[in-house]
Amino acid sequence: MADFAATSLGPPGRFQQLIEELVAQHDREVQLLKSENEQLQEQIISVGIDYAHEETHGLKLEIEQLNEEIRRLQRGGDPEERCMEHPLREEAAEMLSGPPTITVDCLEELPEVRQGEVEPESGRGASRTRVAPEPLELDENSKPRLSFLNQGESPRESPERESIRESVELNRSVSLSRAVSHEDQLVVAWGEEGGEVLLHVPRSMLDKSIPFDVQTVGSAIRIGSGRMQLNCTRQQWILDCGGFLESEIHIEKATTPAGMRRTSITTRARIIERLEKLFDVKDGAAKVVMPADLGLAMHNATLLNTRSAKRQSAKFESRLAPEDLDEVMIELKRIHQKAIEKIRKAVHSQPVLSWSSFVECMLLQDLPKFSSGHAALHLFIVQRELLGDEMPATGTSQALLMAYEKAKKPVSTSQRWVSIVTALSTAAIIVSFAFMGISLDTDPDWPGWIILDGICAIIFVAEVVVKSLVLTPSEYFFGRDCVWNLFDVGLSFVAVTEIILSVLFVSAGAQTRAALALRGLRLARMARLAKLMRMPLLEELANLISGPSAASAHGRMMAKLQADTPYVPCDCEVIALGFRAGVQTVSQSTTDRCGYGDYYEFKLPDLDGDDDGMTGMTGMTDPPLPPGCKLHYMYGVEFCGSVFGCMFSIFRCMISECTSKGGRSLTMIFSDGFGIQFDVFYAAAMVVVLFGLFNIITAIFVEATLNGLKENEVQRRYAKAYESNYMTEQLAKLVMTVSTQVQKLRSRTALPAILGLSSSNSNSSSPGALQNGEIYLSEEEFNQLVRQPDVRLILNDLDVSVEPRPGIFEAFSTEQDGTVSLSELVSGLMRLRGDLHKVDMVIAQMSLDHMQKQIGVKVVATRAASKIAMPKAIAASENAVSPGRFL
Repeated sequence: MADFAATSLGPPGRFQQLIEELVAQHDREVQLLKSENEQLQEQIISVGIDYAHEETHGLKLEIEQLNEEIRRLQRGGDPEERCMEHPLREEAAEMLSGPPTITVDCLEELPEVRQGEVEPESGRGASRTRVAPEPLELDENSKPRLSFLNQGESPRESPERESIRESVELNRSVSLSRAVSHEDQLVVAWGEEGGEVLLHVPRSMLDKSIPFDVQTVGSAIRIGSGRMQLNCTRQQWILDCGGFLESEIHIEKATTPAGMRRTSITTRARIIERLEKLFDVKDGAAKVVMPADLGLAMHNATLLNTRSAKRQSAKFESRLAPEDLDEVMIELKRIHQKAIEKIRKAVHSQPVLSWSSFVECMLLQDLPKFSSGHAALHLFIVQRELLGDEMPATGTSQALLMAYEKAKKPVSTSQRWVSIVTALSTAAIIVSFAFMGISLDTDPDWPGWIILDGICAIIFVAEVVVKSLVLTPSEYFFGRDCVWNLFDVGLSFVAVTEIILSVLFVSAGAQTRAALALRGLRLARMARLAKLMRMPLLEELANLISGPSAASAHGRMMAKLQADTPYVPCDCEVIALGFRAGVQTVSQSTTDRCGYGDYYEFKLPDLDGDDDGMTGMTGMTDPPLPPGCKLHYMYGVEFCGSVFGCMFSIFRCMISECTSKGGRSLTMIFSDGFGIQFDVFYAAAMVVVLFGLFNIITAIFVEATLNGLKENEVQRRYAKAYESNYMTEQLAKLVMTVSTQVQKLRSRTALPAILGLSSSNSNSSSPGALQNGEIYLSEEEFNQLVRQPDVRLILNDLDVSVEPRPGIFEAFSTEQDGTVSLSELVSGLMRLRGDLHKVDMVIAQMSLDHMQKQIGVKVVATRAASKIAMPKAIAASENAVSPGRFL
């Protein structure tokens, strides 16, 4: 627990704080238990006073007499006198039956192993009572006693005796040294078949002896006492009042996991019942747990805990992703093999676990202790959610929960300010980018755009100032994110410069070339989109893009360009804004003054080279262009006159053709008109779109398809495993049902033989009698079984169609006496599963042909052998006849 807390909480101060909180919580729990104990004792006393009557008064007098007798015996006296009053040989010895059996489970000497504990084993021996929740400690000052309580032949004890025994046990209050709330007796009862008790002790205690008392059920009087030596097998315990008690002690190595040694039977039953309810278990022997079942059970547990009146004090997120559920199932398989089966073998990769193994893992107290990291946290969440208040609250689990809550500690004020300015900066980038597109189409000279841009610039500057103050200037400019921080400073400087120049040009009313060039400065706003790459979604997308192209410097540069355009609309908008701003800056052509570009025909130059002083494609038209109008400006205004129109034109150039209404190539017209600037811009944009964005979209579809196929394969394996378990379950039900029905049928046929009405249908002479542990069925019994509703229901579940008509019994491999064994019946039914297909008929036909060929070969060989042997036989017979016989 200390190692985990240290690694989880980090600094020593936090670890010390966690230890103090655990100690304080333990003290509060102890105080609460003490107060509840005092209240309970007061209630018991008050009940005894309020309901006092004559019978209770007589009972109290009898209790006082018994206590006085106990005190008199404890003060001393003659052993013979004690034997006279409580004779062991005559009365009590007659009640003693089988000897008690002691099993000593030797543990390794580990620091976390407790010194000893007593635990009853379920399903073995007589009923036992466990009254000692604390470990067994042997010291010289105070030694706990092991009391053997004989049930004997007193099942009809009176209510008064039962009340005496309960009152004596309730009033017992003894404390041991080095233990808190420790009781002095470990009670074990045995009956007619003896009794068993399991002691978990370390090896160092094998040479110790444990004192014990012997008493009868219904009486608190001790009829004998002795000492039990752990390192002896068969013992005769000599009692201090005379007589002896035989016992057996078995010493074996511990096989029970450490986390399950202190589980109460009642609590275990409640946990198993809760799990069966959450998982909707009908038959635990055939149930397997898969990640989907675990997720559904956790959902049901969440609803159950929500409706329950008891609210958990610890709040945490209990939803786990499907891959986390797979990891939990694989981890549970590994823990089961390591802690319970104690075998060393490779864990199968399939996250499927049997129901019994899953329950055993859930009953482990320190389940997260067997794992580490996120797997331990996931195991804790699963166990906490499924078991609820029944979950064993150990120190490790509490420390794990507190460490998980520490991990979700509230952010500091400085971190909150950094988050606020970062969110505002991201929002300002998106808003300024939208304002840029709107201002290009709607009143570009409106002064309000400058105010909105000034607000965004203030936010950018505030982000730089706040981060530099919170992170310190040295960390901000020279730390891990210094490149991004310097990039933010540059963008903030460009934004402030743009605002200052805009204010100066507007106030001076300047319409010079510099004022027009100021619009081109707005294109620097698109560089702010690079900051969005630090968002979680776009950061993963940038990593996906940069993965295959990180082999070269060109590929890394291309990855940065691709990361700026994560989606098709955003890509189109970025390119459209750049092209729209460029056209608006350099072009003053309008459709009203210059018209449309397709109206003008291209004029080829003369063969003698005289082009009337006009050079280039855009300068030679018929009719000539109006003054101040250029062809590429006219097409730019026509197809990029607005942001949305430019976006649609860019989208057409991306996925199909990039032509005008008359079929002219816009790419070549813009390239000839704008020159190398357009060529670089167009090439970069197409590389980003074709080699970046479209490949990402294709990769996403391919990945989704592969994940779907992988999930289908996993589901197919799950279905195969489930079908195998389901078939095993149904076959087991079929065998049990057939056995039961056969016994009923044979009991009916055996009754007339017993009464002497028939001598031919006895059970011993029946061909379907039990032989060598195998049930053999006759044809009549088979037909009767097939008509039974229970058998037909199971056969339908197995997809077997069998009708009780003549000839069906010959389909099974029968014995010489005309019977079929139960194993052969099951094997034959499995061959009849499913519908009839043509391939089944072909297989049968091929088998018959093969058999016919084999018979034909044997017939031919037999005939050939007979032809050879026949003359020899005739000649031998003729030679054997004596000639004198016919004379």
